[in-house]
Amino acid sequence: MLKNSVLLISILPDEHRNLSCLTLFSVAYDKNIDIELLFLPREKEYNQKTFQSYIKERGFSIIGLSVTTGGFFFAKRLTMDIKECVPNSHVIWGGIHPTTVPDECLDYADSICVGEGETAFVSLIEKVFSNKDISNIPGIWLKDKERQIIRNPISTPLTNLDLLPVNRYKWPKFYVSDNEGFRNFSHHDYVKYSKHNGDGYTLMTSRSCPYSCSFCINSFLNKLYAGRRHILKRSVENVLKELKYAISDIKSIKFINFIDDHFLTTKEWTEEFCRVYKKEIALPFMIRSTPNFINQKNIIELKDAGLVVVQIGIQTGSERINKEIYQRQFDRNKLIEVSLLLKQNKIKPIFDIIIQSEFEDDNDRDKTIELLIELERPFECSVFSPTAFPETKIAYMLKQKGIIPKINPYYNDYLDHDESNWYYQMANIAGTVSKETFSYLYHNRNDQKALNELNSLFSNKRKTTSL
Repeated sequence: MLKNSVLLISILPDEHRNLSCLTLFSVAYDKNIDIELLFLPREKEYNQKTFQSYIKERGFSIIGLSVTTGGFFFAKRLTMDIKECVPNSHVIWGGIHPTTVPDECLDYADSICVGEGETAFVSLIEKVFSNKDISNIPGIWLKDKERQIIRNPISTPLTNLDLLPVNRYKWPKFYVSDNEGFRNFSHHDYVKYSKHNGDGYTLMTSRSCPYSCSFCINSFLNKLYAGRRHILKRSVENVLKELKYAISDIKSIKFINFIDDHFLTTKEWTEEFCRVYKKEIALPFMIRSTPNFINQKNIIELKDAGLVVVQIGIQTGSERINKEIYQRQFDRNKLIEVSLLLKQNKIKPIFDIIIQSEFEDDNDRDKTIELLIELERPFECSVFSPTAFPETKIAYMLKQKGIIPKINPYYNDYLDHDESNWYYQMANIAGTVSKETFSYLYHNRNDQKALNELNSLFSNKRKTTSL
């Protein structure tokens, strides 16, 4: 017999920081809804029998899955397993894949959430629990009795993020299943599925991005909301409320990772944040930003507050590719200036680079290497393969030109690299060797001695990274 209870399932690979699931859980929990969150972080370790036994015993009326393009087939498999043992449970998919490719997802899910889900998800829960009609909920799409899709308008975007409850790890309500078995999610699992040995905490202070880069899903979302989607920033007080709770609850936290697409929004917010964060949190932290929003004043303030790492998207050193293909601002001199500013303040830069784009030629790729020569050491490069996710601008551009993408986002992702590629190896070692050494390797790419040195440097870098 089904109960008035809800299960959320996160299938992000090797990861527990599914902020979408954490937010939806907190919203429902705050409204006294009986809800649990299950992490299935390793598809290869998925145990069908254990999973079906769990959901059958609990009798959830609603089961929600957060689905990315790469997780589509796992979500499909889980949905079939759910329907096999609890056929009357309502399965809803949310996340970026149902938002971009809704028709495909409705072949399996009972309903999907298109766009922001906080309001739509709670409305669905309340109506399912009370046996009311769910066919007209904004943001919820489903099929009618004739199997025709009911395409409700998206829900009105939130205007105040402070109205949402802050994310919290409700340990008794969180579960995980992997080769260690099915169990309550614990601090052991927090560490196991963290990128920084469990000593980091990840959150966002804002929503949306001012840019619409062709490879980014924001290029689709900005179009979906037709001008109604703007950057929202949580108050500093609200951000610190979450951090204080997290630090008191998870004793291993020694580092804060702000994963906003665009952390530096306004001068006033940054100044208040630096002042209060230093006084009340005082832990090292990292941010993401663009060069145009970084200046000497805010870097000094952020450094004083605890900033140790800034991640910046370069993508390519080719002005042609940046402007014509990626549709993003590019100021080579400003980037070089920022790299010097970060070095002077002993802040570690991480530069995002896209290697082997289908639209590039070797001249474009050379410009990326030439730019990396000029940047101040040391730094790291996060190297990505070009990945055309569904409905992004770049996916349409490839289709228009009849180009088959190198990466299929259903099966691979932007971390699927050809490690033998010269440009890939060069980008990886760029910030770990001197300008002189890097320039030598660049200008002597056809010399076997230089190639041997590059191979050795790259191998040592890979060994160090894997430790």
